[in-house]
Amino acid sequence: MSACLLRVVGVPGAVLSGRDPSESLGLYVASIDVDAYDGQGYAVLTADLDDARHFATAIDAMHYWRRPSVVRPTRGDGLTNRPGCAYTVEVVRA
Repeated sequence: MSACLLRVVGVPGAVLSGRDPSESLGLYVASIDVDAYDGQGYAVLTADLDDARHFATAIDAMHYWRRPSVVRPTRGDGLTNRPGCAYTVEVVRA
């Protein structure tokens, strides 16, 4: 069985990586620190499959991506703060 990766397919909200949103499309998630910048989050993206974070299952990948910030667990509107959701991602097989 091959590993699962997260690939960015859209950037509907704020960009966590410091990149121009169009530069993020098609890149893979290497890591995300959901607590960086006081819970706003910071993502490291890569074009290199070897540098991308590998997951055993698609469920593991989505749990990693959708996990909430511990330092700021809720947003101003009262909903759960999930910084990774600033990107639209898809799970792909390595």
